[in-house]
Amino acid sequence: YLQAMETKNKTLIQAFPDRLFRLEGNGTFKELQTAKKSGFGDRHHDGPDDSYIDADLVAQQAEKYIRRVRETGVEQCFEFASKQGSGSRYYEQRIILISDAEGDGEGEVLAIVRDISERRSHEQEVHKLAYYDCLTGLPNRQLFYDQLQQEKRKCHRNQEAMAVLFIDLDRFKVINDTLGHSFGDGLLARVAELIEGCVRQSD
Repeated sequence: YLQAMETKNKTLIQAFPDRLFRLEGNGTFKELQTAKKSGFGDRHHDGPDDSYIDADLVAQQAEKYIRRVRETGVEQCFEFASKQGSGSRYYEQRIILISDAEGDGEGEVLAIVRDISERRSHEQEVHKLAYYDCLTGLPNRQLFYDQLQQEKRKCHRNQEAMAVLFIDLDRFKVINDTLGHSFGDGLLARVAELIEGCVRQSD
């Protein structure tokens, strides 16, 4: 019966899409499952999958949350990134207390590492659609209003003054009516490029 249960558990673990680690009470660290096609390097320099992870930083974070989950018994979670070429992949690590039979705060812990790069990409795309103009790539009215409120509060707190610059394109309707909306769209995009080139990125 025990052997059958062990086989069953092993099969379930192998079918799990995430990467699993188990930290026993005596400090033994064991990998239970490596996620397939995770792009998750083992080193904090360029690996065979061209990934770069600051292993020391991730280890410090993991140690902090492992200690917290052992103290509270409450599941903990943090995120970290792996640089790959010109981009990055993002991971979520969940830490769960499996058992603490001795009650000494050194119970067995399970860590689950999941690749959340696709989710992050979707979140960034939704944010971009919500706060940036799809034609020019400039912040839209909603983002302008949000940032304006933040600046107003900051000026009020620091007793400073602020100014808002309003830019208008004269006779733009004439351009749309005579040359067409596609030409007008191209003009707006070009003006946006010129504005971006005249201000700092922080502006």
